[in-house]
Amino acid sequence: GNWRHWLWERSPKRPNAMNAYSFLAHLYRPGEIILIFDAMETKHPLQKVIVTTPMDCRVPELIRAGGHYGRGIWFLCNPVDGQWHPNPRQDNKPSCRSEESVTSFRFAVLESDQAPPNLWLGFVAQLPVRVAAIYTSGGRSVHCLIRLDAASKAEWDSIVSPLKRPLKVLGADQACLSAVRLTRLPQCWRPEKNGFQKLLSEAPASFSLEK
Repeated sequence: GNWRHWLWERSPKRPNAMNAYSFLAHLYRPGEIILIFDAMETKHPLQKVIVTTPMDCRVPELIRAGGHYGRGIWFLCNPVDGQWHPNPRQDNKPSCRSEESVTSFRFAVLESDQAPPNLWLGFVAQLPVRVAAIYTSGGRSVHCLIRLDAASKAEWDSIVSPLKRPLKVLGADQACLSAVRLTRLPQCWRPEKNGFQKLLSEAPASFSLEK
């Protein structure tokens, strides 16, 4: 639809020139660790990407092709320390993807499987947030990575909390509003949907997408 072209025109980085790793290189800082998964429920990442400058942006074929299970590829939206920590919310079971591992509470993920994409994006554009990236799930939903730059988990919660009610009206999944949220990694194939997790727009760290 026209909304895709509108986004493409306003993207400071040309989405069609990016792959999954160059996408990450623009969002995260040198030395930061990003975990990549090919199953939502697994504790073990498929890949640990460490951002460097310059960055080797060759993407392994397994990741481009959608992982071992054909369900596509996710990444943890906030960077982590790469260590396993006891998770007090799950009987202290060790985890590398709980809030204890997060090194920066920079991003949140907004997604709605209910609202039509043009309505959803029109709504997100009016929120008092900076949009860092917009991409498809490989199915019909559109995900928005928003930049919060919270100093702590408590500050992250305080920014996100007021957004929950308006998001609920549009059918957004409030359970998805988590600081340790897995979200679709753009520019990877999602075999089960026969679709591409497509990057629609990305603003590098120094930008915010114009509304």
